Amino acid sequence: RLSPQECVEWKTVRDGTLDTSAPQLDTSLTIETGVTCWDYPCYATMTAPDALCLAQNSVMHSFLEGTFVATGVVGDTYGSAEYVRDELLYYTDAETDETQPVHVYLFWYGELS
Repeated sequence: RLSPQECVEWKTVRDGTLDTSAPQLDTSLTIETGVTCWDYPCYATMTAPDALCLAQNSVMHSFLEGTFVATGVVGDTYGSAEYVRDELLYYTDAETDETQPVHVYLFWYGELS
């Protein structure tokens, strides 16, 4: 029987990479049993918040962490709110060495399909 809470060391994929072949020791990861998780029900009639925060959302997408604020735009299909990250990301073009700001938007994928 697997008892992951008994493991004292974990290796995880390096943040910001898609390379799963070289996991590294990760002292921030722990697994606990017997803890209570908060129950947050979500209903279609609930009002979307004015802002939301993404923190520790996943190894490969940590660059998206931060505060997102509602833009006031809602989707045509489901009426879901659109959010934009309150701080710009910056990327450098490898060919021109030019740095460009990038606006990061967040919305429910169902609005696109």
